[in-house]
Amino acid sequence: LETVGYTLVVNPKTCVVCMDRPREVAFELCGHFVCCAPCANSLGHGVTPARCPLCRADASHQRVMRRAASLHVATMADDHMHPPPPPPPRPPPPPLPRPPPLRPRARTTSLGPTPPPLPPPRP
Repeated sequence: LETVGYTLVVNPKTCVVCMDRPREVAFELCGHFVCCAPCANSLGHGVTPARCPLCRADASHQRVMRRAASLHVATMADDHMHPPPPPPPRPPPPPLPRPPPLRPRARTTSLGPTPPPLPPPRP
């Protein structure tokens, strides 16, 4: 790991979270091979679900891989593989219920309630 000007150069074989230990965990849904085991185990602790740090796909299913045994997977992941498949389309929402029919209103010319009668004049 080194800084060149404002560009951060990252070793493609190290964990993208801690940038220290070698990558050894592949996330089954997206296939990304980007984390070491300790960082992968720390994902999703707390109130948020485990997510891939690269594409934010569900990372609750992980597979520990050894670099030598998974060189092909690691090489594809180093090239960032393919994005996860799009979610299946959602069914259309049900139609809205029809509003009740409007009732005709009776016409009134009153401007409000009838005021009380005036008291008789004083003599």
